Amino acid sequence: MPSSNDNDGVSTAQPVSRGRPRDPRVDEAIRAAVLELLVEEGYQATTIQAVARRAGVGAPSIYRRWSTRAELIEDAIFPYGDNEYPTPTGTFGGDIRRWAHLVLDGLKDAPARAAIPGLLSEYHRSPAVYDRLVLRTELPTRKAFREMVESAIDRGEADPDTAPDLLFETLLGAMFLRAMLRGERGATRFADDVAALIVRSAAT
Repeated sequence: MPSSNDNDGVSTAQPVSRGRPRDPRVDEAIRAAVLELLVEEGYQATTIQAVARRAGVGAPSIYRRWSTRAELIEDAIFPYGDNEYPTPTGTFGGDIRRWAHLVLDGLKDAPARAAIPGLLSEYHRSPAVYDRLVLRTELPTRKAFREMVESAIDRGEADPDTAPDLLFETLLGAMFLRAMLRGERGATRFADDVAALIVRSAAT
């Protein structure tokens, strides 16, 4: 039986269906409920029970999909299987600019800003929860970014000594801090400015 404490238990597995196929309408109703509650009530109040009431489903329907509240909220903010990367522009500057906007757009909206501090606390207490996010989101994203930078190096637009992972972490760190502190305010200009700074630092 699932615990009534939404913070109990840690699972590194992806949500799995059991029995009959999952109804995508239920999945969407649950996700919408999570996003609404995060904005209206905050992370702590976005419990499995509260989400079930808002979505009009039973708590067991949620537990069949997610083992813990952290998994549920994480999947609502960073949907599994939705890793869509920028279409290459043909120039290093254009590609970095698109990546900067992609990263900032994923962090600056109200539900993400409400969820991330709570999720960070979960990651600190349970490293396995963070490992799950890394495996399904960060590693493939980092790989795609690295391939973009390596293409720029091959075209002679970036210095051969450029470290793609360092650029990725610089970009992610800058966008994360900006999103948490400012949200939507000045986001477009900031993403453009950081992209230009990264391009200059890696120029040949």
